[in-house]
Amino acid sequence: MVALPALWVGLTYDQGALDAAADLVKGWSQEIREGLRRAASVSGLQGEAGGVRLQELAGQVLEISAAGLAARGLGEEALLDPFRESVASGKVPADRLLDAFHGEWQGDITRVYEATRL
Repeated sequence: MVALPALWVGLTYDQGALDAAADLVKGWSQEIREGLRRAASVSGLQGEAGGVRLQELAGQVLEISAAGLAARGLGEEALLDPFRESVASGKVPADRLLDAFHGEWQGDITRVYEATRL
């Protein structure tokens, strides 16, 4: 629950992180940005557009955010660990649910509800 807010704090509350994020995307055309948005919605971290691989991009964004959090000096970098796990494996939580649905759950959709219940 706290990983996403931590990611944005790391990116936006530090000028160095803001500058690094801007540098990361400054040469992208509208077509690349739209292509990445679409690729993410279909393929998650396995998506790619305009030669930009989303898994690689996510890793770069995490590094920038972690540096921004570190600059705050509050020890918040560990809050990004769920994202680090996804980037390392190349699988977002939806991918893991799909793997279980098609594998061990043998297509039993009720298991999705059980697995995601809070």
